[in-house]
Amino acid sequence: MKQAIIWDKISPINGVEADIILFSDRTLQQDTVFLVFDSEQTSKIERIESVEVIRSNNNYQSSMSNQDVIDAFLQLLNNPPVQEEEVSNTELAILEGNTTLYEQQLTIINLLNTL
Repeated sequence: MKQAIIWDKISPINGVEADIILFSDRTLQQDTVFLVFDSEQTSKIERIESVEVIRSNNNYQSSMSNQDVIDAFLQLLNNPPVQEEEVSNTELAILEGNTTLYEQQLTIINLLNTL
């Protein structure tokens, strides 16, 4: 299960000093940043996220607190929506056509190899 803490921008992340991480990304310098880790492996940070970027990308209301944004994001990480992929008739026809084309090309290659 994923968990998160708000980063103090002082502590190193996975052995990398904070100033090196902050130097590499202006967003991290300016925004409220949180660190995502697996509850089983608390010593390894898996993601560094900006509250503001997550709020914007997920259309969360600006009135949501930082902690509410983090909690909603963790909910998505821990319970991703299940999407069944359905192949349309058009996609199926294209795949079948490609298969036929590949079979024809294989036949031609085999004929050329016999020459």
